[in-house]
Amino acid sequence: MASSPDLPDPAALPRPCGQPPTGVGISHAGLLITAFAIGMIVGSSAMAMATPRLPQRKTLILALTASAPVTLSLL
Repeated sequence: MASSPDLPDPAALPRPCGQPPTGVGISHAGLLITAFAIGMIVGSSAMAMATPRLPQRKTLILALTASAPVTLSLL
């Protein structure tokens, strides 16, 4: 079947079961998502226990300031 000039070549499209262009496989991506979720559970619980007496605004500024270097290093 001839492809239309407006449509991409089907051979160039990513396969659902193949490895995406990022080089991270499906099983590795699942582990990364699981690690992220566990980190969010542990981190949010730790923050809730560590900052109950601080004002909410001060806690937010502290959290954003602490996470800024990590966020900027990932860019």
